[in-house]
Amino acid sequence: MTLTLNPNPNPNPDPSQIYADRPENACAKLEFAISQGAASPGAANVIGSGQKLPPQRPLNEVLSAPYGFGGPLLVPQGRNDRVSGPARAVDRAQTLTRLREGVTVELIDGGHCVQDDAPEVVAESLLRWLPSTREPRP
Repeated sequence: MTLTLNPNPNPNPDPSQIYADRPENACAKLEFAISQGAASPGAANVIGSGQKLPPQRPLNEVLSAPYGFGGPLLVPQGRNDRVSGPARAVDRAQTLTRLREGVTVELIDGGHCVQDDAPEVVAESLLRWLPSTREPRP
């Protein structure tokens, strides 16, 4: 497989491509950070370095003790993810929920960066979830 990189990345990305649900939340500081990464001469090396990484571990291994994280986990998932697509977002949420006890997935009306698209909803989700993480005390 040949990976072709765009030799002229867009130094002025349109936040509506990723932050389509609430593009007003893509502030100038965030836009600047994205444009710096896209315009960096080393950006292509970041993608290329992925070929040198070890194979990914299966999620059921990563999200289980003793070799991974076995504690409670909240995944705020944007229902309108335009990077992987809405159908894949729903499928991902269902898969994560089935992995093990203690994984909570909240499908939120937002995009790929749901914490930017719907920060209030993500915060509310976190506040609802946190009490469930407390272990009962004797």
